[in-house]
Amino acid sequence: MQQQALILLFLILFAVGLPSIGAGWLGKHLIDTLGRYPSKTPAIQMSILVKLVVLEMVSFTLLLAILKVLSVPIEEVEKKKVVSTQRSIAIWNSVC
Repeated sequence: MQQQALILLFLILFAVGLPSIGAGWLGKHLIDTLGRYPSKTPAIQMSILVKLVVLEMVSFTLLLAILKVLSVPIEEVEKKKVVSTQRSIAIWNSVC
């Protein structure tokens, strides 16, 4: 049980931490670029906006993937393993 909790913790940290680091990096890049070229503010903000939208889509996809993994009941996973093992044995017996 502790191993599953640890895996869940790392999954959530990855899904939340990766976009957060990306947003921080984009913010730093925005401030640095605005400091260098203050007259190009609208163009710089639009370029950062597109990157932030892509980053948000990646973040949302990661969270949906975690939800999908967590929404599968354990009984279904175990049943598929048994059926898969039985099929493998049947195939092996038919070949031999």
